[in-house]
Amino acid sequence: MKPLLAILQAALAAAVVHAVVSAFRGDGRAPAAALLDEHAGRIRAVEVHFAPSSDFVRETYLQFFRQLPADVKIYVAVERPEHFDLFTKLTGRAATPVVTGRPITTWARDRFVTAADGAIVVPPEARAAGPERANDRLVPFALARALGVPVRVAHFRFDGGDFTRAYGRVFCTSSWLARNPELTLDQLLPMAESLFGEPVVFLPGAPDHHVGMAFAPVGHDTFVVGDARKGAALAPAGLDVDAGEATAAKFDAVAEGLEKNGFKVVRVPVVVTKRDFVWMTFTNGVFSDRTVYLPVYGEAALDEAGIAAFRGLGFDVKPVNVAQTCGHGGTLHCLVHVLKRD
Repeated sequence: MKPLLAILQAALAAAVVHAVVSAFRGDGRAPAAALLDEHAGRIRAVEVHFAPSSDFVRETYLQFFRQLPADVKIYVAVERPEHFDLFTKLTGRAATPVVTGRPITTWARDRFVTAADGAIVVPPEARAAGPERANDRLVPFALARALGVPVRVAHFRFDGGDFTRAYGRVFCTSSWLARNPELTLDQLLPMAESLFGEPVVFLPGAPDHHVGMAFAPVGHDTFVVGDARKGAALAPAGLDVDAGEATAAKFDAVAEGLEKNGFKVVRVPVVVTKRDFVWMTFTNGVFSDRTVYLPVYGEAALDEAGIAAFRGLGFDVKPVNVAQTCGHGGTLHCLVHVLKRD
């Protein structure tokens, strides 16, 4: 009887999951959900993941949360309640726990995007990249319950970092296209525009990384875009830098694509290393109106160039050291998911 009972329990669980996802999908078409703007509006709520074994994020968290205004609501996804206690002791910040019951990574941006109306938009399936990465899929559903907001399921695969929204448009690159090899760009773009309710600007020839690592909207119809040549000239000695012209040309392609779509572009240094996805970039910050929480690397000449670029654009710059984080393939924007703005 026990094997039969286990089979029945498994079938019931599968039915519940199917019913929940079907309810989110409704008639199979997710309603339009304009994404939350990446730069406009003061931050009111953020979400992060906290995994105690990921020591490389501790200094980044400390510096970010010490500078984040006290009235910003913080949600923290954790495996267990005791991990939440460790987070509050580390940062000294009051927060709301979101408990998954399973191990997760620190990469809060990857598994969902947030709509301007508060809804959470998820891809249709978990990403197959180890158990912790797969468990990150649990976070948006648990967070939606905590927030009391709906979950909308897209009909295409994506990482949260594949999109940025500004100026009434959504911007993406071939990294998103590569996640959906069974679909053409001509098929994907209408699907995304239907889901997000706004035009989608596709930038071909871009570097293979999340868009925030290469470019970011900064207001006034302007984007900052990485410049790998400037970065190579300022890179710390001994670093295995990718100074090839082919890599630099990918950032140029982003700048040219944005300019062709009528936007202004300001170039800032980016150091691309020969390790996959390991970059020292200044475009991967967190924006709150004219304040930017800017990733810095403890390298004087490089950091000064990045800070000067944003101050020249009128930003109040709050540096956040990500030297230990960047070697794992991301920086500040990859760790902090903005949920709400004024």
